[in-house]
Amino acid sequence: MSLIVAGLALILIPKKEYKHYFLYGMIFGGVGEVIVVTFLRYIGLVRYRDMGSFNILGLFPFWTPLTGMFVFMIFFYLLPVRKGFLITYIICFSALNYGTGLMLNQLGLFEYVEIYLYIAPFISILWYSLAAHVYFRSGGIRLK
Repeated sequence: MSLIVAGLALILIPKKEYKHYFLYGMIFGGVGEVIVVTFLRYIGLVRYRDMGSFNILGLFPFWTPLTGMFVFMIFFYLLPVRKGFLITYIICFSALNYGTGLMLNQLGLFEYVEIYLYIAPFISILWYSLAAHVYFRSGGIRLK
């Protein structure tokens, strides 16, 4: 899955702009994923299974932050600047994130624990909204 998302990022994002989106993707997708997943694991709301030797300290698979980084690169590259489109865009990316979690849950690789199954979409919306807000503020981009 990481290779598919990475390939998609390499195809969509122009080579000249790759460094710019890589930085934001690394912060929100790579580091952000590590922080959020570690916290959620610590409080017992998510579990990864069958990681084998491809894990980071037994907490999550190494592909989780890599895939998150590429997903956020695509998220920032395609980010609309109109409010109406932005809200829909964030909801769609959050649904995609949640759907991926449900798919991994069905495959037996990931597990939402207890109530987190129901609050995960709202956490995703919050996460993508925060990322878009920081991106717009740091780039001096105004919404239309």
